Amino acid sequence: MAKVVISHRLHDDGMAVLENAGVDVVITNSGDPKVMLPELKDADGVIIRIGSIDRETMEQCPKLKVIGRPGVGVDDVDVEAAIELGIPVVIAPGANSRSVAEHAMAMMFACAKDMMRSDREMRKGNFGIRSSYKAYELGGKTLGLLGYGHI
Repeated sequence: MAKVVISHRLHDDGMAVLENAGVDVVITNSGDPKVMLPELKDADGVIIRIGSIDRETMEQCPKLKVIGRPGVGVDDVDVEAAIELGIPVVIAPGANSRSVAEHAMAMMFACAKDMMRSDREMRKGNFGIRSSYKAYELGGKTLGLLGYGHI
């Protein structure tokens, strides 16, 4: 049975794919290579949601066949070392495009309505914060967007 180590739990759909494939899944709840290493030493694959993997770690994992990232960034993966060791690094382009775009929109609204400060003050009992008039309406405003990829 193949063993896959995951730094942090994936979305339920992703977990179901692994479980339905009959893969032995180990979740370390840490993306620190030193914490993951004991489980990685006999793993066939690793999925790093949050964390990193370096050359030193890869060299101690003779069975490692693939390094996965459930997004598009590989900044925290020593890709050069993986290539030299013959370990493919795979990503999931487009998997989070809609979610990230929606989050960006939500943050624009949160900023426009001064939500963070308002929430913090109201939790302290300062209901007078609503009279600070720091929030503004977006109606009639112009938004400029620069596109960088699918998001």
